[in-house]
Amino acid sequence: MPDTLLSDSTKSLNQSGMFLQSLISKELDFDGWSVDTEYPVQVSPFTVDPIKHGNYSIDEYTKKPVYHPQDIIRSMEECKNKIELEETSIDVVGTIGKDPTITLCVECKKLDPIYSDWIFFDVSKPKPMNVIIKSFQSKGHVSLFKIPETSSCGNEVFVDLHKWEDSNALRNPVSNTSIALTNNKIDRKTYQSNKSLIDNASRQIIKGTYGFILDKLQSNILQGFIDSTLDTIIPIIVTTANLQKCIINPKDIDLDSGYVTKEPVYEKIDSIIYECPAPKSVRFPQPNFNRLSPETRKEISKWQVLITSPKGFIDFMKQIC
Repeated sequence: MPDTLLSDSTKSLNQSGMFLQSLISKELDFDGWSVDTEYPVQVSPFTVDPIKHGNYSIDEYTKKPVYHPQDIIRSMEECKNKIELEETSIDVVGTIGKDPTITLCVECKKLDPIYSDWIFFDVSKPKPMNVIIKSFQSKGHVSLFKIPETSSCGNEVFVDLHKWEDSNALRNPVSNTSIALTNNKIDRKTYQSNKSLIDNASRQIIKGTYGFILDKLQSNILQGFIDSTLDTIIPIIVTTANLQKCIINPKDIDLDSGYVTKEPVYEKIDSIIYECPAPKSVRFPQPNFNRLSPETRKEISKWQVLITSPKGFIDFMKQIC
């Protein structure tokens, strides 16, 4: 339908991005996912490991620590930096499966008429994506958080960083550098660019995903059971921006000006894994952080977010299940 035939109310809703969010939630619901929208979370970083905080009792016979759910929750709250506390929400949360479970935390970003082209640089070959998993056994290559056995739940719970290699659904090119450009249809003498737009969108969903993981973890602890022995949590941005990767030969960059002397290749893409430094409000209490290699520390300091078009998201859904 031409834009001129739409009412002012509909045009405003188009600009708000609500229809894109509705599309994503309905696609998930149609395919059998459990869906929540505008899922509220609180986010703040841990300053120390709450399990080492001392809120536990000693068993009279075994002389071992006994952790009660309410004590662990109290420790988790006491060990967070309240100064960095933020409240945010996730546009769409979709969960499928009983055991194992897959959870998608989705941020919806409509096309911005000013910065409509999202350009990615230094794009690697397709690699498996790093995701967060919550399980009864440590299955990832980096431990982020460990909850001990409690008086109401006989299992330890591990939150790990895990490299997804189960299928090609999360095998995509990877980039850690991007910029948003104006659309060439806009009447301007030169393009405008915004280097922080894509990073800010990524940080938003990283904060939401981090808050969601802690919220679910606390709920599991208080209830005395875990929904699934393995839950994979994936942060995603679905956008109608024009996703492209820039392919440039370094020899075409002038050493004096830093300008290119030959037109780069701009290749349209449907999805990409984007690496973004975590916001300061996002910090798990890595129990073994001091023993991690510099390479692993770098890996956990940058979260990976799947950025995809609506078409790419639908293709991803078909592969992930």
